[in-house]
Amino acid sequence: MYCSKCGKFCNEKNACFCSKCGHQFVADPTTQAPLPTYQPEGQQQAQPRPQPQPQQPQPSYYQPPPINPNSPWESYKDFWQRYTVLQGSSSRPQFWWSALFNFLFGLGIMIVIGIISAASYEFALVLLFALIIVEAIGLISITVRRLHDTGRSGAWAWFWLLPFVGWAIVIFMLVQPSNPNTPYIGRPRIHPPVR
Repeated sequence: MYCSKCGKFCNEKNACFCSKCGHQFVADPTTQAPLPTYQPEGQQQAQPRPQPQPQQPQPSYYQPPPINPNSPWESYKDFWQRYTVLQGSSSRPQFWWSALFNFLFGLGIMIVIGIISAASYEFALVLLFALIIVEAIGLISITVRRLHDTGRSGAWAWFWLLPFVGWAIVIFMLVQPSNPNTPYIGRPRIHPPVR
């Protein structure tokens, strides 16, 4: 549809406002070009406006720039930048580097909690509970993104709740190579697949 104020083309069917000028769209579902402006006789007729090309929709969630998937530190930074993001995908190295760093981070915190528990048992339990919550949220989000990268739904992450068998199923899916034809929107790959 076209904006009646500025004439900008909008390819979103349910849009309420123009993205250029903010003018409210009329609830008419037909998409027509704006009417030509009045030209007095004797003056040169205005050239018709060229039809704008529809633009590719941009995702509304955070998309960081492409990173080197072999860089452990960049993978871990990306883990924290997209800590609660479930859309998109994460490559196999991103997942496993983040898992390793989180294991080492958790091990260090557990040692500190063990030392603190000698002085205050209740405070140590609160720290342990906070660590479990923080690690669980990050693990769920990166697992869902990794499953998206293999071409599977993130709902497979629910298998983490099944002891042993569920864990084996999820880990088997996590070690699979990336699927270049995945339907899930993610960041552009470093080396896009040849089609």
